[in-house]
Amino acid sequence: MVISIAINAYSYNYGTLIVNTEGCEKGEPKACNDLAGMYLSGSSKYNLKENKLLAQKYYDKSLRLSKKYCDEGNGEACYFLAQQYNGMRWRINQNYKTMVKYFSKGCQNNYAEACYELGGAYKRGKGVEIDKKRSLSFYNKSVKYFKEECNANIGKSCEWLGFIYSLGVIVKEDKKLAKAYYIKSLDIFTKECENKSSEGCYQVALRYYYGSKMTKKNIIKALPLFKKSCEYGESSSCRYIK
Repeated sequence: MVISIAINAYSYNYGTLIVNTEGCEKGEPKACNDLAGMYLSGSSKYNLKENKLLAQKYYDKSLRLSKKYCDEGNGEACYFLAQQYNGMRWRINQNYKTMVKYFSKGCQNNYAEACYELGGAYKRGKGVEIDKKRSLSFYNKSVKYFKEECNANIGKSCEWLGFIYSLGVIVKEDKKLAKAYYIKSLDIFTKECENKSSEGCYQVALRYYYGSKMTKKNIIKALPLFKKSCEYGESSSCRYIK
């Protein structure tokens, strides 16, 4: 099962109440997470008043679904849970040991970002004792998975490889290769956006909104892309428009 879940528990939706409600009812953790945000802060567009009881209900459901999917072997769900314990989140106290537990499960289920974060935990002694050998092992595993995913045209993984090769810490620095991965990432997201992918439009919009290795900051170009993404159902894009 492939699920789409918010990495940032405070990435709230201000524009797709219907999409989130339907998604949460179907068992989408991201949709439940965004509904929690809407009710926690209120949404004037939909005349939603602040309701912390409903926010708690939807946030708990998001976590419950994520734990279920993680136990079933979904690495992304495990990664999401790990990030909740990585920093102070609403109703969750920071707990690095629990964070490492879920990063480990995510990595075991071949989720590249979980392996990368696990490498960082062992490098810095975050929830575990410092172990440079294990750190490098997890970093290398993340690169392996990122390459497999990039070859399968997953844009974020190509961008990760661009970052990794430009940084030159895990692998030997290679600016030419890094640029090639960045270009491939942008091409993938652009094509996805043309095919009415909310995530694709959102990712391209972000690159123009903040500027990136391949794009200059241009909020005028970003706005219509955020609008498309919002229309296609990406909650975070609606927040940028607001």
